[in-house]
Amino acid sequence: MRLMQYGLPEPKLRPGMFIAVGPPSFTGLALIGISTSVPENHGVFAANPGMAEMIKQLAVLIAIFIWTLAFWFFCIALVATLQTAK
Repeated sequence: MRLMQYGLPEPKLRPGMFIAVGPPSFTGLALIGISTSVPENHGVFAANPGMAEMIKQLAVLIAIFIWTLAFWFFCIALVATLQTAK
């Protein structure tokens, strides 16, 4: 939102745009890690054996979406930083 309102930051501040890449990347990794820790023989997962696998697949799909968002942030930061290296 800030980029759309105010444009790119000053050239000396543009490398800081890479900070936005980390949190979505680690969130996707955490979702996959949490989904692999689901206890398949406890509670609702014992009653529905396919549910644990479905949660794992859903976590991978969501992680891919989030990683795509992180890649988009990376591309914007890379292009903005390379523009100042002329």
